[in-house]
Parts: sequence; C-alpha cells; structure tokens
Amino acid sequence: MIRPSSLLNSTKSFNSVINHLSSHGDHHQVLSTFSSMLANKLLPDTFTFPSLLKACATLQLLSFGLSIHQQVLVDGFSSDSYISSSLVSFYSKFGRLDHARRVFDEMHERDVVHWTAMIGCYSRDGIVGEAFSLLNEMRYQGIKPGPVTLLEMLSGVSEITQLQCLHSFAVIYGFECDIAAMNSMLNLYCKCDRVGDAKDLFDQMEQRDMVSWNTMISGFAFVGNMTEILKLLYRMREDDGFRPDQQTFGASLSVSGTMCDLEMGRMLHCQIAKTGFDVDMHLRTALITMYLKCGEEEASFRVLETILDKDVVCWTVMISGLVRLGRAEKALVVFSEMLDSESDMSSEVIASVVAACAQLGSFDLGASVHGYVLRQGYKL
Repeated sequence: MIRPSSLLNSTKSFNSVINHLSSHGDHHQVLSTFSSMLANKLLPDTFTFPSLLKACATLQLLSFGLSIHQQVLVDGFSSDSYISSSLVSFYSKFGRLDHARRVFDEMHERDVVHWTAMIGCYSRDGIVGEAFSLLNEMRYQGIKPGPVTLLEMLSGVSEITQLQCLHSFAVIYGFECDIAAMNSMLNLYCKCDRVGDAKDLFDQMEQRDMVSWNTMISGFAFVGNMTEILKLLYRMREDDGFRPDQQTFGASLSVSGTMCDLEMGRMLHCQIAKTGFDVDMHLRTALITMYLKCGEEEASFRVLETILDKDVVCWTVMISGLVRLGRAEKALVVFSEMLDSESDMSSEVIASVVAACAQLGSFDLGASVHGYVLRQGYKL
C-alpha cells in the first residue's frame, strides 16, 4: 500500500501512479493505490476510472466494477468518452452485452472510440452480424472508422465472405498501411484455408514485420508447402532484412517432419545453430519431433540431451515418437528417466507406454504400469 508522501499528495499524482501500474499490467497494485488515494481523502476524476475498470475486468471483480460504475454515475462522469468506452469493455469481459449496450445507447454523443468499443463487444462474442450492423450505422451517422475499428471487427470473423467484405472496407478507408490490421487479415485468410489469397495480400503489403513473415510461413506450413516456405525464408532476408526466429523455424520444422524430409530438417537445424539465439524448449521439441518422424532416433536423443529442464511435452514427444518407430525398449527407458525427473505425466505418455508394453508382448509389464498409474492418481 502506497503511503502518503510529498510525491503523492494530489489526485493527479495518484493518477500518474495508477496509470503507470495499469500500463504494466499490475492490476492488484492499481486497486491498492486507489485505496490509498481514498484514504488520503482525494477523489478520483475522469483519468482514474478507466484504469480501475480495466483492473476489475482483468481480475474478474464484477461486483467491485459495478460499484465503480455507480461512483461514475454519482460523480457525473458518465458522459466522459473514455470512461464510457471502458464501461462497455468492462461489461463485455463478463458477457454482459445487454449492460454494455445500455451504456452505449445512453450516450448523448458517440465518437469513434465508443462505436469501436461496442463493435468489438459483439464481434469478440461471435455476434458478427450485429457488429456489421453497428459498423454500417456508424458510417451512416458520419463517424469515420479507424484502424482499431477494423481490428475489432476482424476479432470475431470466421467466414471468408465476411473477411473479403472487411478487406474491401480496409481498401476504401486506406487502412492498407496498418500492419496490425493487415497481419490480422493474413492470419484469417490462412485460417479460412485461403493461403493463396493471403499470399496475394502479403505481396501487396508496402510494409511487413516479423509477424507478417511468420504468419505467411505458418500458413504454408499448415498446408505442407515447403517450396513456398523456402522462398519466403530467402525473401525475408533479401527483401526486408529479417532473420528467421524461433516461430519461423518451428513452423518450417513441422513441415519437414510431416514430409519426412530429413535433408531439409538437417538444413534447418544447421540454420538454427548459425543464428546464435537461445533455442527454447518449443524449438528443441520441434527438432525432436522432426527427427523422430524422419526415423532419426539417435539425432532426436542428441537434441533431448541438450534440454536440461525437460517438461511433460518434451517427454511425451520423445516417448510417443519412439513407440511409433517400434522402439518399445528405448521408449520404456526414456519413461523411466521421466519418472526419475519427477516430471508431470500426460495421458499420451501413459497410452504410449502401454502401447510399448504391447509391442514387447509383456502383459505383466503392462499390468505393472497400469497399477503404477492408478496408484499415482492418474485417470485413464
């Protein structure tokens, strides 16, 4: 709890601290500082409430948020643009779209912030038709949408016709230079299984960032097009000067494993080593998966040995991969090492170990594993 000092002796000074804490995601401290503010007999103003409502939404404090709304009404701040939009967002986080819409409808004047907040509520909740209706009404009333409006609309889109409509909308309003919006559309085109359309949009983008490249590479990885991935890996260096990162390599390795292309997988592993960055658990696990799918169990063991703090995902990938290769004895050895490490266990590990016992034709061993699993409290 913040104590009174010469630096915290006004509403303005407390707001500065509250807004700083909010921007860094320290929402518990936001509310604690607000309590200190009230203890010092200082009243909140229009700059205080948005951070408080954001904290209540993040911490799932509906009742406290309702009391904050009551105070907003009592203090006469309900007409403030940012407080109103914060209230709309607050209610939407709790699925109270009727409350959010009531706040919206009671506004005497609505600007782009209010419209965007309400549109986002409907779109994120999957009520995309109502979001489109609000967007049309907004335009009819002469309020020009902003790039954030487009992003909010895109947050709930799942159909290609809706996406194409918003793509045209982006062109009309000149949002093609907004990288965040374009990246969102790239991702949605890929999710709608329209990687070709995503590629057309990608090639037309005047500016691209690392998210753009990774989204496009992941899109081609999903459909297993290694040829296009290799072209993008070359272009990202030559065209925009970007170096592949862990997500880039993870998606590429996934395709190499699926295609059982060991030569390509080794080339990617070599490129990873040349980058010099710290290889995280996700990427090491992707390497293990690739090598096992390509039948290179020794290479997968070498990667496994480089992981000091192995997690359940890592163990699961190794054990299940060995079982798929018919290496039951080695799978059981790895399982024994997993037990020694006191790592958590997954249902897939249990299933793989039982399958390994079946491969060895050992009923007694399978029964022993079954008994151990039950004693440890795991459900099959």
